[in-house]
Amino acid sequence: MKKLAFAIDTLTRKIASLLACFCLLMILLGFFNALLRKFSQSLGVNLSSNFYLELQWYLYSLIFTFGISYTLLAKEHVRIDIFYAKFSEKTKTLLDFLAILFVYIPAVIVLIYLTFPMVVESLRIKEMSPDPGGLPRYPLKIAFLISLFLLLLQSLSELIKTWFRLRGDHGS
Repeated sequence: MKKLAFAIDTLTRKIASLLACFCLLMILLGFFNALLRKFSQSLGVNLSSNFYLELQWYLYSLIFTFGISYTLLAKEHVRIDIFYAKFSEKTKTLLDFLAILFVYIPAVIVLIYLTFPMVVESLRIKEMSPDPGGLPRYPLKIAFLISLFLLLLQSLSELIKTWFRLRGDHGS
C-alpha cells in the first residue's frame, strides 16, 4: 500500500512540474496576445485572435484543475482551523482520515459521475467554442475528467498514508 501511495505521489509531483511550465507558457501567451492587441490598435489591423485568449484560458484551467491534486499532496488546501489547530496530532490524523474517507473521496466520485455524461456528449458532438477562431471544448472537458481521476488517486494516497500514521507508522 505504501508503494502505491508513493507511486501516486510521484505521478502528482511530475504533473505539478509540468503545470509549472504551463504557468510560464500562460504568462508568455498573455504577454504575446497583449502585444498583438497593442500593435493591432496602432496599425489599424486586427492581429489578435480568440485562439490566443482561449488558449490562455485553457492553460489556466489545466493548471487549476490538475493543481488541486498537488495542493492535496502538499497539504496546502483550505482548512477551517478554528478547532483543528487545538487538537492532538492523533486526533488531527483521525479527522483527516475520516474527512478523506467520508468527504473527499465521495465528493470526487460524485463529481466524476456528474461530469462523465457531459464529457461524453461534448466528445460526441466535437464541441467547439462559439467564438470565432475559438478552440474545441471537448479536449478541455476530457482533461477535467482526467484531473478528477487524479484527485481521486491522490485522495486514496492520502488515505493510505493517514491510515499508516494512525497505526503509528510515521515512515510514510
